[in-house]
Amino acid sequence: MLLGLAPIPPVVTPPKVRADSARRVAEMRLIRRLITREPGLTRLQIAERLCIAPHTVKLRLTELRRSRLVTIDRDANGCYWYPLTDEDETA
Repeated sequence: MLLGLAPIPPVVTPPKVRADSARRVAEMRLIRRLITREPGLTRLQIAERLCIAPHTVKLRLTELRRSRLVTIDRDANGCYWYPLTDEDETA
């Protein structure tokens, strides 16, 4: 250590950031579990059943889709969410 210089403190993640991350992971886990049990739900149905804001559900579904854990089926009547299976991935 050089004289006159203080040691560099370690980077500590604030508790709020950790809590937000834990909440995000928990919400994604709940959504994925619900989609696995009841495939074919819309975003609003998922939000209603889990009592989570529809916009939050939209964000979590986007993350799950990017992680290749869920898939979406769009038709003239709306968008329906399904768990992604191994068969879907190979197709």
